[in-house]
Amino acid sequence: MSIKSLRAGWAEQDPNDWWIYTCFAIQKVLLNQDTSRLKSIGIAHQMHGLVVLDEKGEPLRDAIIWCDSRAIESGNTLLSHLGREYCLKSLLNLPGNFTAAKLHWLQQNEPDTFDQIHHVMLPGDFIAYKLTGKISTTIGNLSEGCFWDFRDHRISDRVLEALEIDEGLLPEVKACFEIHGYTSSQEKLTGLPDGVPVSYMGGDQPNNAYSLGVNEPGMVAGTGGTSGVIYALSGQLNYDASQRTNSFAHVNHTSSQPRIGTLLCINAAGILYSWLRKVLCPDLDYDEMELIASGINPASDGLSILPFGNGAERMLGNKSHGAQIFGIELNRHDKAHFIRAGLESLAFAYTYGMERMRELHIPLTTCRVGDDNLFQSNIFTQTLCDLAKIKIEVVRSQGAEGAARGSAQGIQSDLKNALDIKQIYSPHPSDQRLLEAYSRWKEALNQEYS
Repeated sequence: MSIKSLRAGWAEQDPNDWWIYTCFAIQKVLLNQDTSRLKSIGIAHQMHGLVVLDEKGEPLRDAIIWCDSRAIESGNTLLSHLGREYCLKSLLNLPGNFTAAKLHWLQQNEPDTFDQIHHVMLPGDFIAYKLTGKISTTIGNLSEGCFWDFRDHRISDRVLEALEIDEGLLPEVKACFEIHGYTSSQEKLTGLPDGVPVSYMGGDQPNNAYSLGVNEPGMVAGTGGTSGVIYALSGQLNYDASQRTNSFAHVNHTSSQPRIGTLLCINAAGILYSWLRKVLCPDLDYDEMELIASGINPASDGLSILPFGNGAERMLGNKSHGAQIFGIELNRHDKAHFIRAGLESLAFAYTYGMERMRELHIPLTTCRVGDDNLFQSNIFTQTLCDLAKIKIEVVRSQGAEGAARGSAQGIQSDLKNALDIKQIYSPHPSDQRLLEAYSRWKEALNQEYS
């Protein structure tokens, strides 16, 4: 899907477009299938977005999505009201640029829209609502929006007070593995039969970890889509005082048995690589780009990229920075160098983020990833493996499979099966050229973004 960016740092999408594409995808899946076999539906969704509905249940405006940076100052205002200690110990995060901060921005900048709000929700909540006609959310979704008080195990009264809103604007809270409603005859655009339970809902990163069997303390999951994420689980209410990483409720979190995912997010990951393809080689597919890049020396003969051009980067102080390209030699570098430099620079960004996580004493020895997106690139994956000194297990599983399995658990069915490991990357001694390139990359990072 395209992202609307009406101003620098803004990122919006129309929730009704999500619904149209959801219906189209479901129709394709159901083509020539026996729908009576359908037992349950699970939803995995983008995190941190803001969807606001009117009294008729229609979106009042486009959704302000996860990578939108406009609400940073609003987050700072909420922080002043709530206090840093409360935010860290109870919310496990500062309001930053999360959903609560986006709602505050809307209150201050679009008061006419704000006054018409009857429901506030996250993207997955909206799709569940369209499928079932019921409005619900999860602890995980609320924690991703900075609405959940982990100490009191409820929606935060103090956040509601700071926003000057009533709890009734937020959806009913359910568990991730619970029936949120049933498909209804009021929506025939999907082709789904009536009465199928929507029985699981999880943010894309917790869901990805669940898909990979990463559900217990000490386990780590990774992704390399539009954004890049390292997601490490613990059994404690952990938080990062510097807020370079953030902590959210995992899909199996409960008050008596905490499961907290510490999430390092790199906003600009796969989006850099797709940009390079669109601008430099639109006639090539990603397999062809990988083949071309493999003919270039490690370290890309001195060409490197700071990829941070997709909104505010939490690990860089929650600031927005444009991407930077440096070391270009006009009589030497061609598009093959740019392709390899893109992959290596993304591996540098992940490695840098993992170094920050290790400073928090988070053990990173093995990371499981799905067989998709950036981790289909041997160049990217082996470079990351070598520099970060971490074993990477590539699993034949994707988020959709995890959401399906989660929906089965939500109706107390059992679809457990052994993980199918496609490939294991083990760290090799790092190429000296790469070590020097990473050192230059960090020096450039400190100069540009300090």
